[in-house]
Amino acid sequence: SLASTPLPSWPALAVLVSTAGADAAPEFVWEVILRRLDPEHLEALALVVRLGQIDDALVVAAAGPRWTAARLVAGLPLVETVGASRRFHDLWRTALADVVPPGQWREALVRAAAVLERRGELLRAIACCRDAGADDRIVAIARAFAVSPISAGLSREVAGVLEETLPPEQQRGALGLYLRSLRRGSFESAQVHVDMDEVRDAALASGDAHLASLA
Repeated sequence: SLASTPLPSWPALAVLVSTAGADAAPEFVWEVILRRLDPEHLEALALVVRLGQIDDALVVAAAGPRWTAARLVAGLPLVETVGASRRFHDLWRTALADVVPPGQWREALVRAAAVLERRGELLRAIACCRDAGADDRIVAIARAFAVSPISAGLSREVAGVLEETLPPEQQRGALGLYLRSLRRGSFESAQVHVDMDEVRDAALASGDAHLASLA
């Protein structure tokens, strides 16, 4: 295991990152660190690294129950401890980019996004689904967000990110119109009546009775 293997001084890696840049550092990381890991460990790292910051629940969702966040990154340099979480330096994403097939890391991102959504970390969940190309999950998050009561204090920032991330057809439709109204803060002005009429008309035209009932 990495933790029991003598390794070079990590300040040397920090100097390399700052002086030689992103091109040289991944090769150095592979030579002195990653090639010493067993395949299962390497795969698990590759499945979680695109999350940027991990904790135990995200690691289990993305890479399985064998790992905890602390165990997964034990002995690795350029990983910051943030409470119970671990944050990767961008170098790790570059170095691990080709370890697993795209379909595998995309599925891992979608699984992790479900954890983030349940926690209410919607911006991170959306980012995961976007990176995974999971348009269906983005639409599902957007619909769940849209049906939340206004009294819950819906975030204009989240509405804006969802609107921008929706597939084009959804952006032009009732869901996109509804999110746009939230982003603009229409519910705080008389403009809401005009906006909701547009949402209702678009929803009825597409047969979306649920969204029409919200407007």
